[in-house]
Amino acid sequence: MDQIFINLIIVLLAGGVLGWVFGRRQGRRRRLQRTLDLVRRAHRCDHACIVDRNGVVVTAAGDQQSKPAVVERVITTAKLAMSDRKPHVVREDGLIIAVGVGSMGTAINSPTGDLAEAEVDGAVVDLKRLLADLGAHHRASAPAASGSVAEWSEIGSPIAESVQGMSVALCETATEMCDRPTAVVVRDLASKAVRIVAISHGVDRRLVGVPVLSDSAAGRACFGMTPIEGRGRMELFGHRSHNRRRHDLQGVAFPLRDGQLGVGTLVVLGPIEQLSDAARELLTELAKESGPRIGSAIAVRNSDARVTMDEVTGLPKRQVLDAVMESH
Repeated sequence: MDQIFINLIIVLLAGGVLGWVFGRRQGRRRRLQRTLDLVRRAHRCDHACIVDRNGVVVTAAGDQQSKPAVVERVITTAKLAMSDRKPHVVREDGLIIAVGVGSMGTAINSPTGDLAEAEVDGAVVDLKRLLADLGAHHRASAPAASGSVAEWSEIGSPIAESVQGMSVALCETATEMCDRPTAVVVRDLASKAVRIVAISHGVDRRLVGVPVLSDSAAGRACFGMTPIEGRGRMELFGHRSHNRRRHDLQGVAFPLRDGQLGVGTLVVLGPIEQLSDAARELLTELAKESGPRIGSAIAVRNSDARVTMDEVTGLPKRQVLDAVMESH
């Protein structure tokens, strides 16, 4: 009788442990699905999925009325991004955005495809962060600045080859370093215009493309050697918020320099007093090593523009127009 009782206790304990383990797994899966659904809704998309290294759909979220053919295309694109570790943006019968890291892939789709390029870049960053949070893309919790630059230069190729892409990747790395929202401001060496070109998650996306005044903290940091603080959106960027209900921005602008030439700033947002000395040191080093990369990308962009555009009129050169006409 005692042995039967002991066996019964063992069975109950084993069942309880298995139930606890299964419950934890189910809880993680539900949290993952909720997170995926938040990313999907944030970018106004209908369907989203995550696939593992075996091509199996780990979880999915979205409109249950999505056509099977569309869902299959989303899954296929996620698998493709996973295999070649490159972001994929497919504009055909809508829009599919996919990101992969070798062990996992994720994709979202917009049936209308009406996302602007800046929104697409933002979606790529959010999908990368989602995979990073899953542990698919391993990073040290507090990486040295020299290692971080090497890492972010590889993230998101081929978008990281452009000024926009490199700036988005820099935002992502800086945010992971200090756990604060960030923005990158770039000074166009040809037009002399200074604009916000990239932002991290949690920042108003309408800031992308907004001009920055030269006498603001971010504008002055483009020409300086040391970080400059800005308390308030007007002082930080040189313009006021259109939404009075939003808290006014403040932050620190870290200069991005290519040798002696100032090319932009890395702006770390949030309460200035809460940015520790250690974080400032890391971010200063990150900005120092990132400046030449941003500068090189700007030089390539300007070089491409000189090849295709007439410097006097600002219009495409004749050979460009001829090539366009021949292609139709």
